Amino acid sequence: MKTNSDSPVFFFIDFSANAAQAATVAAGLAARSGRPPVLIHVADEFNGCSGNPESLQYLVQKAEERLQRECERLKASGATIETKVLTGQVAERAIMEFAHERPAALLVVSSVSKTAFNRWTVGS
Repeated sequence: MKTNSDSPVFFFIDFSANAAQAATVAAGLAARSGRPPVLIHVADEFNGCSGNPESLQYLVQKAEERLQRECERLKASGATIETKVLTGQVAERAIMEFAHERPAALLVVSSVSKTAFNRWTVGS
């Protein structure tokens, strides 16, 4: 059974400037708390590839590459960061299911200012 100190810090990134700032803070929190950090991106199948397996594979590959670049940037936190690309029709559901399967000590997400219409889209 996992002890509480083994619970990771999940930080979700959509590769926006706000998410990068949140990731910097999350990596620092994970390092200071001694908890394993996990940097996560959701390859949103609904918006990203419309059910095409080749498009999804490409989307996941590109996301993995970007996560690795982000990990390089975050090395200054002193933590070794695990990365994970989730997939799903709806990003919020993918995040919820992952967090349910693998409980975390802390979930870090960021938000950007959006117009009234965009508030109803992924990431709002």
